[in-house]
Amino acid sequence: MSKALFQSANVEREFGSAGVAGGSLLYLKRGFPNPFRFSVGEIKLEEITETALKDSPFGCRLEIRTDGGKKVRVGGLTRAEAIEMAEMLSDRTGDSAEDAGVEAGDVHAWLPDLQPRIDEICLDSENYVSRLVDLVIEKAIGLNASDVHFEPLENLSIRYRIDGVLIDVAEIPAAHQARIAARIKVLAKLPTYEKDVPLDGRIEKDYGGGLDLRVSTFPTIRGDKVVVRIFDAHRQLYGLKDLGFPAQTLERLEPLVLQPEGTIVLTGPSNSGKTTTIYSALERIYEVKHNSVNIATIEDPVERDLGKFSQTQISPARGLTFHSALRSLLRQDPDVIVVGEIRDSETANTAIRAGMTGHLVITTIHSGTAPGALSRLMEMGLEPFILASSITGIMAQRLVRKVCAACVERSRAPEDLRQKFAIVDPAFEHSVGRGCPECGATGYRGRTAIAELLLMDDSLREAVLACAPVRELKKAAGESGMIGLLQDGLDKVAAGVTNLQELARVIVPDEV
Repeated sequence: MSKALFQSANVEREFGSAGVAGGSLLYLKRGFPNPFRFSVGEIKLEEITETALKDSPFGCRLEIRTDGGKKVRVGGLTRAEAIEMAEMLSDRTGDSAEDAGVEAGDVHAWLPDLQPRIDEICLDSENYVSRLVDLVIEKAIGLNASDVHFEPLENLSIRYRIDGVLIDVAEIPAAHQARIAARIKVLAKLPTYEKDVPLDGRIEKDYGGGLDLRVSTFPTIRGDKVVVRIFDAHRQLYGLKDLGFPAQTLERLEPLVLQPEGTIVLTGPSNSGKTTTIYSALERIYEVKHNSVNIATIEDPVERDLGKFSQTQISPARGLTFHSALRSLLRQDPDVIVVGEIRDSETANTAIRAGMTGHLVITTIHSGTAPGALSRLMEMGLEPFILASSITGIMAQRLVRKVCAACVERSRAPEDLRQKFAIVDPAFEHSVGRGCPECGATGYRGRTAIAELLLMDDSLREAVLACAPVRELKKAAGESGMIGLLQDGLDKVAAGVTNLQELARVIVPDEV
């Protein structure tokens, strides 16, 4: 076989993409003997003179990138041809992301590519659905993904959530969608005939020690959308000092969680780290007070069995709601109570009042900021004097991705981001990641928290009793020493931990 495998004219004609002759061919080569290592290459189409496209799912992932930036996926090669082509191109273009011209954020260039293996499995008529579902879940676990999304669109789109960001990893023909959804339902012991109602379950198949897989299905016009959440029961618990809070915030937070009574409220959107903070606080309480306190939690779901105190998962279908569970739990002589989420005025009233009667209550509510949580509780019907008497602190938090330490470099911040965050220095620099195998070409690796902690002091109590608007509550909190979310984020940008792009992803400056 000739070393040159493609003719630009043939590629252009077969895939109907005008102008690709001026583009380039991208390829992804599987490494040997390690099949999870991939390298990326690129070659100009005009340098390729002979075609050898075949209708085979094996080998490399191949794409044509046009001069205009459009990408057109091309058919696969036989395994032998794919290996020969990749080796030939590797000699000419090199194996590093930098040599191949792969930009940070092109995560497909470094993540293990599922598509060829999925295509191969789909051709196997025997037990292909089981193999395919196992492959997708096992890859997600290997990449430390927290969620796997099977979303029925024109095709079945498979996406992983890694470090809080959804990433498209593969597509499966729509004809396979119903069987894949049914297979996941079987694994989760859910009725496969129920197709028009949301369902929740748990996969008990062992995909690795200590992993807990929760399944949620939701009906759409194209079939069930399925999300698999991955919890690692053996994942190391973080101490409060390891969560990334500023030193001043940490110094104010730890005494709060060790107080014998009062109410601590955590607020923020979903996936902002509130549960991790609660578990870290409980570990600190247990470490200091050991068996001298009765700790009990009410959660939905119980994300991790800590094994040191009683944890309860609510079951609304059986009448065990946050409110009913909390009322019963108060008869169990608890010292520390965790209410996973305040969702209604009844739960809010019972939980906040419990903080006035000799209990330490830790709970969460959805709100944008710490002062905003006070306003939200008042809107739910709680009397201001109850809030002023019971609440000892409110902390709002977000999770931001950290710039990858293996490929970090300093760069001048774009003008639009400087304007967004009111940075007047035109030479302001922040850290960015170039993209490397360590971070999957995203430029980020791992996450940390940004937070603001409101402590209830006399000035804030007066503002609450006066039913002050959020703007005045925020001003009073700042005068009491609260470091705002925005300020904490900008401090982490200045320290090189994260950057303005990531900060803009999680907060809106005008709202914080």
